[in-house]
Amino acid sequence: RQFNFALDSSASGAVARFQVPTAQALPVGAASWRARAIDSRNAASAWSEPQPFTIATALPSQLEGVLAFGLGLNLPNATPESLGLQGVRIVEWAPDAQRYQDASQLRIGRGYFLKADAPVQPDLSGTPFTGEIRIPLQAGWNLISHPYLAPLAWDETAIRVVQGGENRTLREASQAGWLERYAWAWEASQRRYRLVCDPRTLPNAQRELPPFTGAWILAWQPCELVLNPTTRVASGRGFETPPSGWSLRVQASVGSEGGEVVLGVGTPLLASAPPDAPDTDTPVRIHLRHATHPLSADIRRADERAQWTIEVVVAPADTARPVELRFPDLAHLPRRAMLALYDEQAQRTFPLRTRARYTFTAPPEGGVFRFRIQQERARTPLQILQPSAQGGRSAGGAYTLQATLTAPAQVQFEIRAAGRIVRTLPVQTTRTAGLVQVVWDGRDETGRALPPGTYQAHIVAQSDDGQLARAVIPILLTR
Repeated sequence: RQFNFALDSSASGAVARFQVPTAQALPVGAASWRARAIDSRNAASAWSEPQPFTIATALPSQLEGVLAFGLGLNLPNATPESLGLQGVRIVEWAPDAQRYQDASQLRIGRGYFLKADAPVQPDLSGTPFTGEIRIPLQAGWNLISHPYLAPLAWDETAIRVVQGGENRTLREASQAGWLERYAWAWEASQRRYRLVCDPRTLPNAQRELPPFTGAWILAWQPCELVLNPTTRVASGRGFETPPSGWSLRVQASVGSEGGEVVLGVGTPLLASAPPDAPDTDTPVRIHLRHATHPLSADIRRADERAQWTIEVVVAPADTARPVELRFPDLAHLPRRAMLALYDEQAQRTFPLRTRARYTFTAPPEGGVFRFRIQQERARTPLQILQPSAQGGRSAGGAYTLQATLTAPAQVQFEIRAAGRIVRTLPVQTTRTAGLVQVVWDGRDETGRALPPGTYQAHIVAQSDDGQLARAVIPILLTR
């Protein structure tokens, strides 16, 4: 397949540059290009020799907002101007000073934050990086990136760390106290950080770093992070060992902005939050309380107390505003993880099995709002036993519908005829297990007496931890 492009006129002896328009993106894969010149008299030169190159989907075609960025190609003289990023603020992290500073030159292996107030199309033309890279880490936070066009799997046994003459796996280096075994990735669309970890250590964690993105690593001693092409394992592969325990993300947001913490049971992990992204003013923050300092991840051993205290810090605003807590990993929790959310302000407890999100209102002055997530004791399975109907002509046409519940629940009775609901009786709420009953007068929703015939009373019971039970009572209505 061949594509033809024309370039505006260039002066003799000048370097001609051409950028393929985004609307005419080339197909992914191996390709080659050649060029020829046509002068003002329409005389054409011979075609140049074909030059091979690779087209990858990983190349970002447009940058906008506050982004964590890294080079995924070998680019000579990678300055903001040569990358087509004029007018875009680019900062890097100075590990020795532990602060941001403006960046005038971008390097492989380093991470950067970009702020583009308007959409910018970068000029990312270079050769793919295929070899090993060693990224120097200083004690403290380090903003890094990986140099490959494919996602980098965060595999604790494949990533290496070097200190002095010792070469260890990431897991071994973490156990030796060189650095932490996790990373933090910036989600630009949500303006929050996401924990990156080997899923064998932390279930439901982000398991890879996308190309052209920056990430934070916390080192305790100077060392080198060693990445190589064998670390580039496709998502879902290379993690055959099933994860133990469980983890749950808790997200707090006002509108589209917010933060995230991770809690769970498994291999112990205490993770601090990385430095704030530059030029961001988050209306809400969230952290886990700890004896010494706030945490963004707290994974406990199975024999430790399964209770976490969460603090949501809301900034002042002109008016009161809703704050939403979300729990996106509830569907992945094992059945044994019966969790409940306790709101210290409202002094109420809500089982999380039936609540994927929770909303509260913060006053204009903002404040700190505390919640607890705790493990509940296993509850008795909800069942409906001995459903029956009594009454009829001898009771003036009324029927007493009753059943025995094995656990507290809300109970709904529906009267149906040929599958159609003709009457819905008031919801019954029980505070203890046992007998529940309701009287049906043989009439429909409008109060009209129904004709004799066969009907069914459908019973649906739901406990506060989300269990459902159903039963059906046949009724022969007589007059």
